[in-house]
Amino acid sequence: MSAALLALVNGLGGCVLQGGSLPLSTPDDETVAVESGQGLSSYTPEYSWPRHRFSTRLLPSTGTVCFLTGIHGKFTGTSEMVKISNGRGYWYVTGISKQRGGVGASARCFKYDSTKVIATQINESSTGADLDLGVHRLCALSRVSGNFESAGDVVEVYLASSGHWFLRATATSSGVNGGAICLDDDPATPFRTSRIVDVAAGDTQVIASNLTPNETKPTEPLKGPACFLTRMTGKFSGEGGSVQTFVTQAVKGTWNHYLRATGSDVASSAVCMH
Repeated sequence: MSAALLALVNGLGGCVLQGGSLPLSTPDDETVAVESGQGLSSYTPEYSWPRHRFSTRLLPSTGTVCFLTGIHGKFTGTSEMVKISNGRGYWYVTGISKQRGGVGASARCFKYDSTKVIATQINESSTGADLDLGVHRLCALSRVSGNFESAGDVVEVYLASSGHWFLRATATSSGVNGGAICLDDDPATPFRTSRIVDVAAGDTQVIASNLTPNETKPTEPLKGPACFLTRMTGKFSGEGGSVQTFVTQAVKGTWNHYLRATGSDVASSAVCMH
């Protein structure tokens, strides 16, 4: 990365982007190549849910789907939770927190055939086994809850060599659980699923590059590749712990999707539609 680009990127540190996304600080040079001409015809800006708010209403649930793009806060009790929910004809991003400082989450949505959306399936660490979600086009996180104290506390969606998606929930203390929404094929929404990308604590990595803005004004692209969380692990004992996919402008006219993890032993993974 050039010195000029690094200076520009670091200079973004105090800004807040559309939807509450924080810009990157030190992006990883390794990228996952994704052509900007492919992907979703449109997706929403980020919606956020902070503690003390009952819920954030997203889109009508008919003909759309939503996934988590960011999770942060103090997961130090079994009651701490963030999730995507579907009720009263709408998608919501919401949660529960009994800790000072609390937890929060962000989400994005896009158009998709409702008959091809598989409702949230949940797995608890107490089961001691990964949950077989089945063969699908894509699965990603829609719910995380529990006590995250170390790298041994994990909620993860992954694709096995068998072609089945699985949901893992493992814990070293009082337990965690996770949920995933899956998508079956919808010919009206063509996209390919990327390999799942990982980041470790303190890292920020480009996971979809050279996005094309959907509008002429300076805003994040709202079409093309979109990325969603598939894994959260680590110590979330304070407000600083977070995992997030987000879009920001690296240099003038150049937009990328990034994946970032901050906090002690915190790590994350994401999958992109391209």
